[in-house]
Amino acid sequence: MPEVSEKTVKSWNPKRAVVLSRDIVERYGAKPFGFRFITRRCATPIDDGEGGKLNVEPKEIKRSGIYYIEGCIETIDQVMARNDPSEERLRDNMRINEIKKVVITKNGYRSVHPFNDGDSVVDKDGNVIE
Repeated sequence: MPEVSEKTVKSWNPKRAVVLSRDIVERYGAKPFGFRFITRRCATPIDDGEGGKLNVEPKEIKRSGIYYIEGCIETIDQVMARNDPSEERLRDNMRINEIKKVVITKNGYRSVHPFNDGDSVVDKDGNVIE
């Protein structure tokens, strides 16, 4: 289960997000394998009718795909053809869940995730490469 950290940014800029990600360290020294952008509508607190204020939770209005940092995309055919005994669970998950592509990242620890429409791979400088 991946851990999640949030940082506020002014714009959906992958280059800036990669720079910000360099300062994030999760449990066991893990570095982020990717990031996504979320735009939220925020409102000021409202009167509660008793002299206090009620906070209004932000509402998500837009979400990007995941930007994987220095990931390698592999198709189900590539994973199946490799037939690596250590990837039996990966092959089963891809087949059973009809996952056509995965992305393998090594930014910290090796991790494998479904690669979905809208997802991207960025290089170490945040340039979109796939």
